Amino acid sequence: MPSSSGFVSSFFVNISLMLFLMYMASLVYKYAIFRCSARTKEVLFIALAIFAGWGAMHYGVQLSESVRLDMRILPLIVAPMFVRSRLSIVMIGVGIGLARLTFGLQAAAWVGFVNLSLMGVLLAALMQLLESKRFSFAKRMTAVILAMNTWNVLFLSVFGVMPTMEYLSDVVPPTYALSLSYGFLFVFVLREFIVEAGRKEALEQANAKLRDQYRIAEERSSELALAKLALEDTNEQLRRSSQYKTDFLANMSHELRTPLNSMIVFSQLLEENAEARFSPEEVRYAGIIRSSGEQLLSMINDVLDLSRVDAGRMELEFDVQSIAEIVQQLEYVFGSLAGQKGLAFATRVEDAVPEFLRTDGRRLYQILQNLLANALKFTESGEVRLTVGLAGLIHGQAGVREVVFAVEDTGIGIAADKQAYIFEAFRQADGSTSRLYGGSGLGLAISQRFAHMLGGRIEVASEEGRGSRFTLHMPLPAPEGAAAARLPVVPGSR
Repeated sequence: MPSSSGFVSSFFVNISLMLFLMYMASLVYKYAIFRCSARTKEVLFIALAIFAGWGAMHYGVQLSESVRLDMRILPLIVAPMFVRSRLSIVMIGVGIGLARLTFGLQAAAWVGFVNLSLMGVLLAALMQLLESKRFSFAKRMTAVILAMNTWNVLFLSVFGVMPTMEYLSDVVPPTYALSLSYGFLFVFVLREFIVEAGRKEALEQANAKLRDQYRIAEERSSELALAKLALEDTNEQLRRSSQYKTDFLANMSHELRTPLNSMIVFSQLLEENAEARFSPEEVRYAGIIRSSGEQLLSMINDVLDLSRVDAGRMELEFDVQSIAEIVQQLEYVFGSLAGQKGLAFATRVEDAVPEFLRTDGRRLYQILQNLLANALKFTESGEVRLTVGLAGLIHGQAGVREVVFAVEDTGIGIAADKQAYIFEAFRQADGSTSRLYGGSGLGLAISQRFAHMLGGRIEVASEEGRGSRFTLHMPLPAPEGAAAARLPVVPGSR
């Protein structure tokens, strides 16, 4: 009978062999079968466990010619850590049992075969029970190690070829404690190995994901760079196109305005008929020529102004302007025009309105001129009014007030669904209005752009058949030290 040191040496060799096999298996797994399917990995582990059991028997303690003492049950104990199928556990038990028969077909070999096969069945049933109880990993493996070692001792004491008392007194005391100790040690080491391998695998997957994300980011960055270059090229083309358009319009307007002005002047002379050379009908023709020339000149000026604004080349000249003088000039011009159409025309400046406003007087006058011209154009009867007043705070900004120029008429009005695009170039509320009333549809577009450049805005309120109200809001800084009190809104303004 071998000594206790012989048992220890044999068990140590068994543990070392299995650790070596597990390390080699990890290398093979890492570099060869990492991407294999779960079924393939399980089959390979079954083969490895059976081979480890055979190696444990090969390096085990030879108690007699037919009796071997070793750690062959250890691969079966750790099987639940790697396989999930109950059938796989049974196959490992039967496979290690068959491996025992390779050392001879003595009675001890057959006892070992039956013992390992039954242990596989018992372990499969035990894992089913433990998983249904939802025990932790430590509790499950403790139960497995105790159950398998205890079953091994009981089975061999009853069916083994060694006398029962000799087996229990000489073999069990040194081997049972060692088997438990080495079992717990091997499971602990293997558990740490699995956790570390899992961490490495997770790290590799994270690195692979980061590499993919970096590659995608590089591709997107390249695409964005190309898109940026394309946009810059398109922007340059648009800038050049806008420049060409502006230059063309400027040159054409200069070339057209010279003969137009001559045509207007000479047609006006013909219309005056100072020497009474022409008949009334010929005078009327001269008036038509003059009127058409003035309309064409006005349209050319509008197109030129619009192109300059869109190209960002419109220069503003801010200065202190007298509100009363602007209103007086408008009243002088449009009062006469309204009288010719049989319309009433009225202007009113509220008492609270300051005397002066710092702005570009030319552009402000052009905006109001366009609004009043539209009001007169689309009003057949009734009146047109221009009211100047003060509005309250702008969007809650303390110390900022608005001067509001409200142009109201009793004309044809604008349908609600048409008001959204009346400020677009070459658009009118209805295509038929261009035929009935004339005009290019540029006046409101230019006025809104001028208003934005001056820091203001134009709003419209209208009802079809009942007139319209256009309000020009111009910001007016509050006097220094004055409280930002909310002022009453001008009647008719928004």
